[in-house]
Amino acid sequence: MSDGVGRPNTRDGDAVDAKLDEVFKFDEKTCPMCMMHGGNDPYSPAASTFVYRELRKRKIPAELHLYPDKGHGAFGFDRAVEFLRQMKILGPLGKEEKLMDRYPGDEARGKYEKRDIWPKGKMPDRQAGQCEPYLEWHMPKTLKTGAIQIIWSGGSYMGNSPDCFEVAPFRRYLNEKGMAVVTVRYRVPRPASPLAKHTTAWQDIQRAVRIVKSEAASRGLDPERIGIMGSSAGGHLALMGATSSKRRAYWPIDDLDKIPCNVRWAVAIYPAYALTDGTEKPNANGGNLDGDRLVPEFSFDLATPPVLFIHGDADGWAAMNSVKAWEQLRRTGRTSHACEKKALLPEEGFARNGKLHVDGPHLGVHDLEGLQQVMGKKVIVVGAGFTGLQLARTLVAEGVSVVLVDRDPEKVQHARNALDCTVVESDGNSPETLSEAGIASADALVALTDDDEMNMIVCSLVDADFPDVLKIARVRNYAYYLKTTATARRHADATASGERRPLFGVDHMLNPDVEAASAIARAMALGAVGNVIELGGGYGIVTLPVVAGGPLAGVPLCRLSKMPGWRYLVAYIESD
Repeated sequence: MSDGVGRPNTRDGDAVDAKLDEVFKFDEKTCPMCMMHGGNDPYSPAASTFVYRELRKRKIPAELHLYPDKGHGAFGFDRAVEFLRQMKILGPLGKEEKLMDRYPGDEARGKYEKRDIWPKGKMPDRQAGQCEPYLEWHMPKTLKTGAIQIIWSGGSYMGNSPDCFEVAPFRRYLNEKGMAVVTVRYRVPRPASPLAKHTTAWQDIQRAVRIVKSEAASRGLDPERIGIMGSSAGGHLALMGATSSKRRAYWPIDDLDKIPCNVRWAVAIYPAYALTDGTEKPNANGGNLDGDRLVPEFSFDLATPPVLFIHGDADGWAAMNSVKAWEQLRRTGRTSHACEKKALLPEEGFARNGKLHVDGPHLGVHDLEGLQQVMGKKVIVVGAGFTGLQLARTLVAEGVSVVLVDRDPEKVQHARNALDCTVVESDGNSPETLSEAGIASADALVALTDDDEMNMIVCSLVDADFPDVLKIARVRNYAYYLKTTATARRHADATASGERRPLFGVDHMLNPDVEAASAIARAMALGAVGNVIELGGGYGIVTLPVVAGGPLAGVPLCRLSKMPGWRYLVAYIESD
């Protein structure tokens, strides 16, 4: 890119004047390409999306994979091998198998329930000739996670089915993995003008998400860990649900509509109708022109979650629908999340006729394992005091699902006003409270009450039933902390060998005075610095304030290296 020739991209490859370097001619000798790029690469992945766009303009087969959270490096070799097979260079492709044959039955499903989405007589914008919308619960025989996947099919907004190849194989696969699945049939065919083609379907999806959230806890599931998935027109609908959950699709009809309809992740499989050159039909320009823009119904609001895109390169509802939606997500700062894995597969048309390859990692448009990249983490914090509140705020800002528990009504009310997370008013040492908070699906528990014994009891209760949950307790009494941590160190070898559990069920014990003393010691050793992150081996990351009139004010970076005792690398400069 022109903003990064010979160096990392200065404007992330996304400025209006950032263009491909003119060294790339794309002439008649340009060959098919398979490209891999890290979403966090300082040599911007925009370069790969721009090259991919130029290849598409010339109808040159290409494959593009953008890997979440990866930087500059080599990866994706298995995909390169598969690409060579697709190009008939490295032997034949494996035998194809129909998806419905690969996942033929519901042996892994336990309980099944079906229910209407709307109360009788309260369906908004009811249209003559449209089907009745409903949702179905598919609970696995063995529940292994509190997360929930909602799935619906495509069908040009003229039809859809929860039993077709775009839905049934996914739900069967996820039931096998121990995950609850909800399938949805939304209203079709398209509503009459002046309503948009997707209006009634969008209403059904918003209502369905609210129903699932309202029923999750009673089924032992987590209402804060819900994702949506759709294909083709259903992929367009999935992007609607992901990027525009703060926009109202219908006027509220009851208390259920007070529940937010945002989700934690989304999967858009060969989404259609996402660009202005294909709002009703296949993309006229292949979505390749700069003027082919994302449709206005995608808001990309503050509740937009991580998204997984999967698309076929030869799809008439063009792969650029996914590319340009990914680029917009990246602009909004979501690249660091596990959300940008796209498979844009050469010679892969619309839905691949419901088939996939069974040898190697190539799963065509049905990359089932990719779901695991976009499911969020969950932390329960017991204690809504100052520290608990600050921790919860930090975690929420990082995209973590947080449940805050405290028995003080005033603290609970303050937390509910200050934070965008679930706050439970109850005793944190109650098994019922912990169950209500979703401890079965939590990744970690942090006990931060003012009572040392309470914090350790909470961790012990959790460890008894959920030993794999990370447990952290604050212990203020220094003598008690010192004795307990010494005992814990003697206990550690047996714990590591699996012979014993952590002492009192606490994986990590924190003492405020010890932490403060450590911070002061670091500050004295490093001088006038701000935040310190120790990396080990004598290395660390520090924030160094430069104040007006201070010894560092106005000093060029090249001269800092000549100051005695300094060994450093300036990684980032922030100014007001």
